[in-house]
Amino acid sequence: MEVGEYIRINGIFDKIKKIDLEYESVKCEHGRFWLDDIHKHSFNIVDLIEIGDYVNGKEVVEIIEHTIENITNRKLVCIGGSLLERNNDIQTILPHEWVEYGTYHIKEEK
Repeated sequence: MEVGEYIRINGIFDKIKKIDLEYESVKCEHGRFWLDDIHKHSFNIVDLIEIGDYVNGKEVVEIIEHTIENITNRKLVCIGGSLLERNNDIQTILPHEWVEYGTYHIKEEK
């Protein structure tokens, strides 16, 4: 893990500003997190996106590992028929954990 990387923790995205090995934590733009709680980290936020997340208001339906000439294992995210591969393509991310948490299901009475 390095300063400047993006992290994903239980549906939260943030960017590392400082790593504190003494307390086994990272200070990010929006809070402090324990190193053990970090699920994924990368300089490319596309690498942290999962199926079911909403990117730019559209649901991520597929994640493709793609090989381009001279570049291997490039991750492409498919949303609504469009492919995203760079941080610049992303304006907003709504993690699937938040969608699931914020969804209210109405049970039909029998």
